[in-house]
Amino acid sequence: MRVTGARLLYDLDDDLLNISLDHADAALLRPKGGMVRRMINGADQVWVSTEALRDRLHAARNDLVLVPNGIDERLWLANPPRPRRRFSPFRILYMGTQTHAADLALIAPALARIKSDFGSAVDIEILGVSARGDLPERITRIGPSVNGGLSYSGFINWFSQAGPWDIGLAPLVDTAFNRSKSVIKCLDYAALGLAVLASYMPVYRGSLADGPGGCLVPDGEDAWYNAISWLIRDRDARIRLGQGARSALSEHGTLAAQAVTRRALWETPFAVTPPRLQRRRVSGVASRISAPAP
Repeated sequence: MRVTGARLLYDLDDDLLNISLDHADAALLRPKGGMVRRMINGADQVWVSTEALRDRLHAARNDLVLVPNGIDERLWLANPPRPRRRFSPFRILYMGTQTHAADLALIAPALARIKSDFGSAVDIEILGVSARGDLPERITRIGPSVNGGLSYSGFINWFSQAGPWDIGLAPLVDTAFNRSKSVIKCLDYAALGLAVLASYMPVYRGSLADGPGGCLVPDGEDAWYNAISWLIRDRDARIRLGQGARSALSEHGTLAAQAVTRRALWETPFAVTPPRLQRRRVSGVASRISAPAP
């Protein structure tokens, strides 16, 4: 890239330099820390998705650019949310990767109470999150039935047809790593028109889950139980929040909504020193080459 005058933009969404030993993917991610640091140091510009992540990585680089996450409206908003079938069970969704098992455990007691009180009138469904066979009692695992997995667009197509759900849950255990996370899960829920219940964590404050499209919930079984049961019982509030979530997403959370800002950043000359002379071997002989002017 230096030889051809190309520029490298590195976009980072998690604090991959500081993976704790108790992280679910520590064995996979910790050995990659050196590569991540090299990319941060060598890129012409580095984007991060949250202020907290920028603060965490400031010691590695002090000119990080804050660019909040956005989702592709051509994929996520191509169709209106599916209408809820009359007399069908109330459906609650929690989705995430298998690094979120501790987050599921945070709300598991409240979910058990919901099932005990509402019975078959409520379906609680989990997409991903934990290993197979490792779910709390009376919670259903869902997922696409395909071999070899799906592409990102293929997953969105399946996901948008697998609903409709009524509530999307976004619990988050208060850890140093989680404090740097973004609101991407809330954006996905909003695209489906779901009312969002999220943990009362700094990452979610001021997001669409904090008012227009949902509610922030303190830690604790009673708090989560009360928030979920409120939305089950209050249809008007649930519909208002679902519509508010999708509207807030359209206004601020899509690539189209962020296009002016992103384009301006792309078109602004990167504030870096010119590429330095580099060395490479040609036919076993070291030669000096210089990158052309950008």
